Amino acid sequence: MKNLPWTHDGNGLIFGQCAEDDDEAPLIADVITDRERAPFGILTDAEREHAEFICRAANNHTQLIAAVKMALLALNTAPRFRVRDTDSYAIASTLHDALSDGGAP
Repeated sequence: MKNLPWTHDGNGLIFGQCAEDDDEAPLIADVITDRERAPFGILTDAEREHAEFICRAANNHTQLIAAVKMALLALNTAPRFRVRDTDSYAIASTLHDALSDGGAP
């Protein structure tokens, strides 16, 4: 398995390099919401899932943005279609807004 830039230690702390500054202690976030549990690194299942999701999303950011852009291009190129409660125009609009809100180029 390759060494990914963001990891979590299983105790609620997320580490990684932001802005490629090679920080010696690259703490990014603490996902434990209860300050009494924080010193002991006791996570709820939801907090552990949040840490894992944050790391996966950060480590795959480039691929996720590329995939969303490709989907948006496909939706904007194809004729409009509707399947049950979905509408290709609405999906394209949602993808466009997500890219814009996230600051994607």
